[in-house]
Amino acid sequence: MKAFGTILLQIILLEIILGGGGRFTAIGPLSLRMVLFATAIAYTCYWLWKKERVNIQYSALVLTFIVVTIIAIMMGLSVGADNNLIFEDVKPLLYFLILPFFTLTIRDKSLLINISKLFIYGSLFLSIAYLITVILINGGIIPFKKFYALTSPTEEFFYRGELAFFYKGFIFLSIGLIFVYFIKPRYWVIMTSIIIFAIILTFTRGFIFALLLTAFTYLLLSSLPLKVRLPILFALLTAAIALVYYGNNIYSNVSRIISKTELNSCFTRQFEPDKLLGNREFSDNERKKQLNQVLERTTITSAFIGHGFGVGVPVRPVHMEVSYLEIFHKQGLLGLLFWGAIFFMLTKKFLDSKSYQSPFSKAFYFSSLFIFFQSATNQYFNNPIGMSFILLALVCLELTSKKDA
Repeated sequence: MKAFGTILLQIILLEIILGGGGRFTAIGPLSLRMVLFATAIAYTCYWLWKKERVNIQYSALVLTFIVVTIIAIMMGLSVGADNNLIFEDVKPLLYFLILPFFTLTIRDKSLLINISKLFIYGSLFLSIAYLITVILINGGIIPFKKFYALTSPTEEFFYRGELAFFYKGFIFLSIGLIFVYFIKPRYWVIMTSIIIFAIILTFTRGFIFALLLTAFTYLLLSSLPLKVRLPILFALLTAAIALVYYGNNIYSNVSRIISKTELNSCFTRQFEPDKLLGNREFSDNERKKQLNQVLERTTITSAFIGHGFGVGVPVRPVHMEVSYLEIFHKQGLLGLLFWGAIFFMLTKKFLDSKSYQSPFSKAFYFSSLFIFFQSATNQYFNNPIGMSFILLALVCLELTSKKDA
């Protein structure tokens, strides 16, 4: 039965890495991710029935999650929120209940190697598949309209004009890159080059910004001499600030350059040069609208416990792009403190004197940090894609902190 749990764990992680939002394998309302989640819950219930013990800190964390979630549900119901909208808010968060499964299955340090390989080779596979697809689309071998018709119904893709696209699972490109950097498998330089090239060609500013902040934090905690760190830290900070303030201009210029080349013949007339790679200004303005509408509706009560699940804002009645904004609006400081406690636990485990130098602990911790940074521009740590990794990192950092890790 234990062997079954180990196999199930790796299947779940592989599906998370490659499956994006989980709709690729969906038949009606049911998806493979749901089936695997239900199987993991059943496996957990079996071992709890067999009197298997779960670490008390994780039991307390799950209990706190349930209490915080119930409070938000009750708040939503009290203000007359639509039951369907409440369910839409709660559904992705229920994946948090997989934490006991991780604690019951990840008890052998040798598993860290297999888990790391899944992230490394999964990200490499995604990178190569993406680069090949982009080449085939821009080479005219795969007509963009057919690709769009095939992928659009899944709601897993966002399109950069007809030049490129973004897939929800691409966050694992960056996570895989972090794992490759710290663990350094064979041919790691080649792997790094392929993954970085794929990340750049997704034209996703959020990924680059979050990676810059992750690298900045890593260097701050590094033991390198200060005279070596300072110029690199300054360069990373400058690059991050430039991306925030001049990102739109950079993408507009790239769009104009492309529009004047032979590549432009691949595009339909509807794509203007300034919007070839997506309307970045529109995207930024939408986030500003969300922020303003949340602040306009903030009261003393909502600041502490939120408005409740099912209560959105006019521009975003269901989910918001910024995780922190959605949590504050619906769960208040209570919700933010809950996720802050998880971040504190991750940091405490990582800074443990026994695990600080482990390449595995660095890979798991800084990948988690990347997810928290990335969630400032896109929703990740409070949906199954990012949440699953953060919970996994909690358990894996526990293993690396042990004496013989």
